[in-house]
Amino acid sequence: MLKRKNNKNVVLRKVPGKGKNKTKRKNKRLSKRKNKRLSKRKNKRLSKRNKTMRGGSISKFLESETNNSTNIVEIGKGGAGVAYLDKSQPDSVFKISDKSVTCRVWGKEASIYKQMEKFKVDTPLCKILKMKEYENHGDICYMELTRAFNPRGDDENYTIQPQFQDEKYEYIYKGRGHFLGISNLKDENIFTDDNINDYIRDLAILMARLHYKVKNDGYDLELFISKEDSRTIIYIADFDLSEFYEVISPRVIERLEWSLSAFPYFPIDGDLYDIFSTNYIDEATKYGMKETAEKVLKLYTE
Repeated sequence: MLKRKNNKNVVLRKVPGKGKNKTKRKNKRLSKRKNKRLSKRKNKRLSKRNKTMRGGSISKFLESETNNSTNIVEIGKGGAGVAYLDKSQPDSVFKISDKSVTCRVWGKEASIYKQMEKFKVDTPLCKILKMKEYENHGDICYMELTRAFNPRGDDENYTIQPQFQDEKYEYIYKGRGHFLGISNLKDENIFTDDNINDYIRDLAILMARLHYKVKNDGYDLELFISKEDSRTIIYIADFDLSEFYEVISPRVIERLEWSLSAFPYFPIDGDLYDIFSTNYIDEATKYGMKETAEKVLKLYTE
């Protein structure tokens, strides 16, 4: 570059590469900061994801399916999809579907499970089944759920579902599970005369929290029994048809009632019903919903 000074032409030379190196160093610093921020965000997401997963993962399941298929056991098959166990992740159940309609439904259910995690509703004896992870790849979707361990043994790959409306009942529903009445459950020492009242109490409390604390109608839910550390746990699951509500309406009351009456999971008369109804109403009262709970139970027992 030429510059006139004192009538003399003075040549000011650029140091070769100096501007370029300065820009390069600047870009390097910016890139380093950006990568640091991205890494921090990524670790935060992974940390959050790991907390939600509570062990197990879909990616590990897919790895087992590809590299060690002997670890994968099919435990159920229906119109919606297929359920599997992965022996390397024994505390999880993996559901897979290649149907876009099912994937949309599962996506809605995954969102419901995530919203429910904001509330503390579990009791020592009855819990909401947890969704650990959900992935939708467009043409196929995966859902990882807490496994309910069969009280008859970990190698029994079907579910046990209680029917507290029936004293004696046993039925095998292929692809869904084994349904047992009260006496049958006691005969297998899943419940006893000494503890069944406690389970019905906790079941009523959890249902009331679901209905009136979470404000989810529990429409068409299912109950599963799990044996964990020699203790029986009742899990409530299957929320794909359920809805959250904001205000009580006749339609909401009908849906709340249907969550109790759709299948004979819950007691409807006798001593067990007295325990259930008392605790259901008492818990609902804590959320200012006593009158609604009474209407729901009246509709349920009519």
